[in-house]
Amino acid sequence: MKNENLTEIPGQSMSLVPQDFLINLMHVVNEIKDTVQAKEKQTDTIGDYISEADAKKILGRKTTWFWALRKSGKIPFTKVGNKIWYSKADLLNFIEGKSK
Repeated sequence: MKNENLTEIPGQSMSLVPQDFLINLMHVVNEIKDTVQAKEKQTDTIGDYISEADAKKILGRKTTWFWALRKSGKIPFTKVGNKIWYSKADLLNFIEGKSK
């Protein structure tokens, strides 16, 4: 029996679920959201080193800019696996014009 008060939306359907299931689902969604937000706030650092991804965000520069500095030897770097790391002190010295 079709309820005449319901409006059908093409490509969508309605289902009844137990309230406990819906509440649990909302808790899981909120936990995932909180985890993602916490991860976004973390910077990727190891001791005195910062990842290139974070350095790009902080300095507002693109990958090519960092690549050119590495290639010319203007800024030292360390590569671990497929990730590039820069010393915070080296970045600061370069920005202040104290590098090679």
